[in-house]
Amino acid sequence: MEDLEDRSHEPVPDDSLLADVSQLRRDLLELRRVAATQMEIIEPVSDGEFDYISETLGRRFAHVRDHLLKVIEHVDSLRELMHGARDNYHAALAHRTNAIMRTLTVFASVFLPLSLATGIYGMNLPLWTKPDRPATLWGVRATLGALVGGLLW
Repeated sequence: MEDLEDRSHEPVPDDSLLADVSQLRRDLLELRRVAATQMEIIEPVSDGEFDYISETLGRRFAHVRDHLLKVIEHVDSLRELMHGARDNYHAALAHRTNAIMRTLTVFASVFLPLSLATGIYGMNLPLWTKPDRPATLWGVRATLGALVGGLLW
């Protein structure tokens, strides 16, 4: 559990962490189910409900029941730690996704207006196709460059 917790605090946790947490969760659920079942079986014996079981043996079973109760409590605390490790993994994954989305948003914010401007000027206005206006191409490029600079600023 400590290893999983340490791995969940890494800036970029590996994908095997989620599989390991899931496997540990299944193992803990199975251990809790077995311990709870055993406690249900031992409880009537430890409470002295059967006349043919001596009081000394009943106290020993009560001791076993107390240990099973501690096992169940420990499993529950481990499950809480496991949920924390899984939450850390999801938080790191969300942080990484947000960083990627910020980068994609910047690219989209810059290239969308450029695509619109080149689409309008490229399809509808014959600016650089005429040989008598060669500076128009450089004017459009300078305008687009200024637009990119303004957007990035």
